Amino acid sequence: MTTSKRSLAAAGSFSVALVLSVVAIPGAIDASSVSNEEQWAFPGFGLIASLVFAVCGALLAFKRPENPVGWLFGAVGIAFAALTLGDVYAGVALVRGDEGGINYQVGWFNSWSWIIFVGLVAFAILLFPSGHLPGPRWRLGARLMAAGFVLGCLAFAFAPGPLNNLPAHITNRYALPDTPMTEAFTYVGALSFIGALAASAIGVIQRFRASSGVQRQQMKLFSYAAGVLAVSMVMIGVGSEILSPAAVNVLELVNSVAVMGVPLAMAVAILRYRLYDIDVVVNRTLVYGGLTAVLGLAYLTIVVVLQSLLEPITRDSDIAIAASTLAVAALARPVRDRIQRFIDRRFYRRKYDAVRTVGEFSSRLRDQVDLESLRAELVDVVSSTMQPAHASLWLRIPEETR
Repeated sequence: MTTSKRSLAAAGSFSVALVLSVVAIPGAIDASSVSNEEQWAFPGFGLIASLVFAVCGALLAFKRPENPVGWLFGAVGIAFAALTLGDVYAGVALVRGDEGGINYQVGWFNSWSWIIFVGLVAFAILLFPSGHLPGPRWRLGARLMAAGFVLGCLAFAFAPGPLNNLPAHITNRYALPDTPMTEAFTYVGALSFIGALAASAIGVIQRFRASSGVQRQQMKLFSYAAGVLAVSMVMIGVGSEILSPAAVNVLELVNSVAVMGVPLAMAVAILRYRLYDIDVVVNRTLVYGGLTAVLGLAYLTIVVVLQSLLEPITRDSDIAIAASTLAVAALARPVRDRIQRFIDRRFYRRKYDAVRTVGEFSSRLRDQVDLESLRAELVDVVSSTMQPAHASLWLRIPEETR
C-alpha cells in the first residue's frame, strides 16, 4: 500500500468514527434523561471510547501500516461508534416504549453485536505488538477463536428471553424455539465465546514469557494498562456493595478511563515512544499503591483502637482522629522506604544487587591502598553488575616512573 493510499484509508476510518460519534451526540444528551436503565449513567462513554480507538488506529495505520493492530483499532472505533449511535437512539426509544420503525431491529442487533467489538479487541491483543501470532501453532488457534466468536454471536442473537441491556419485557422476536436443543446451543455458544477470550489471554501470557528486549518493554506497558483496568473492575465490584453511590460513580469513571488507557498504551508501545519509562512507572505504582494500602489500614486500625481506649475521656472529641492522622504521617516515610526496598528485592533483584554491590565497593574504595587488589575488585564489580562477556583493566604507567 502506497503512502497516499494508507493515509487515505487511515483518515477514512477515523472520519467514519468521527461522523458517527458527532451524529450520536444529540442522542447521548437526550439519553441522560433515561433514569431507569443503569447503562445510561454515562452515555458519552461510547463516543469518547470510539474516538480513542479511532485515533489510535489511524495513527498506527499511518505509521505502522504493516501492523494489523492499527487497522483492527480503526474497525473497533467504527463498531463502537455505530453501537453507541444505535443505543442512544433506538435503545432509548425502546426503553421509553417506542418499538415502532426500525428501533426494535437496531436494539436486537445491538443486544448481541457487542461480541464483534470484543472479538476485534481480542484479536488486536493477540497480535500485539508485532502484528503476528505468538507462534506458528497459533494459526489453528486463531481460526478456533474466530469460530468461537461467531458461535457466540449466533447464540446470543437467537437466544430466547429478553434482549441484552433492555427492559425485561422486550423479548427476542427472532429467538429459536425454547427447546432443550436451543438451550444446549446457547450454552455451547457462550462457552465458545469464553474460550475465545481465554485463548487471547493465553496468547498474551505466552508472548510475555517469551519476550525480551524491546518487545519485553512493549508487553510491560500493555500489562500495566491491563492491570490498572483489572484493579478498577475489582474495585467497582467490591465498592458497589460497601460504598455510597457517589463513590461508586467515581470508581466507574476511573474504570472508564482505564478502559481507554489500554488502546493508548498499546499504540504507544507499538510506536516505541519512551518504552523504558514504564519500569519507573511500574515501580512507583507498586510502591505508592502499597503505601496507600498500608497507611489506610493503619489509619483505620489506629482510629478504632484510640476511640475505644479514649472514649471515656474524649467522648465526642476528635482527638483520636487527629492523633491517628499524626501517627500515620509519621509512619509515611519509613513505611515507604521499607516498601521500596521490598519491591526492589522482589521485582528488581538484578538492579538491586547491582546497586548494593556498587555501594559496597564505593565504601571499600576509600580504605583500599593496594593498587593490585583495587584492580581485581574493580574488575569483579564490573563483571557481577554489568555481566559482560569479558572484562579487563589496563593501567597506564606514569611517564616519570619509566
